[in-house]
Amino acid sequence: MIVETSQDTIDLSFDSKATNILVKVSGGLDSAIVLYMLCEYASNERPDLNIIVMTANDWRKPYQVAFAEKIINWHRSKFPLVNILEHETSQLEHGYDYIKGQQDLKDKVMEKYDIHILCNGINALPPQGIVFRNDRNVVQDGPVDDRYGREDQWDLGKKRFSMLRNLDKKGVAELYTKFNLHDSLKNITRSCESHRAEKTNNFTTHCGHCWWCNERKWGFGTL
Repeated sequence: MIVETSQDTIDLSFDSKATNILVKVSGGLDSAIVLYMLCEYASNERPDLNIIVMTANDWRKPYQVAFAEKIINWHRSKFPLVNILEHETSQLEHGYDYIKGQQDLKDKVMEKYDIHILCNGINALPPQGIVFRNDRNVVQDGPVDDRYGREDQWDLGKKRFSMLRNLDKKGVAELYTKFNLHDSLKNITRSCESHRAEKTNNFTTHCGHCWWCNERKWGFGTL
């Protein structure tokens, strides 16, 4: 399965021996479209695929599993013949490092299944020069990791597949347009990273002002 966009080409033609695919779903736009393309690929070309979804619930982000469940259930309804296995989750204790917590969950799932490919929704930052400001007109900092200049979508010896690596949020929006998902899948995702329950109706809505909300509005034109 080849998916063409104006920013990059995504090739989901996996090796025929690769049947167990692990995908990290956070509840946001990026990992949701990754899961969607995996399900399209499995439905149309690879009915032998087993898709395992993992979500680590951070103590500062106590909403990720809930939104990931919505996304998984939507896909199970949309693709009833695709093998989406049990949702693998964990709840991080207060103060525990989020990156380490995700690694711990991944290691646990890797022990449970013979995982052949690891997929994630890591995408490119907006072009340099794009600046987001909060509701107090203060310039905001986004993700701490470097998301520029990584053309190869594969690493870890062709085991980890970052299929959105070269797409910024406008490129992700293009995928939602290609698959006609703006009025369906998009509306059950949540990109907000605000830690303030009172600003987000107890983490059920977007705050509209954090860096991630601004990136979503920049890419999609709306929350």
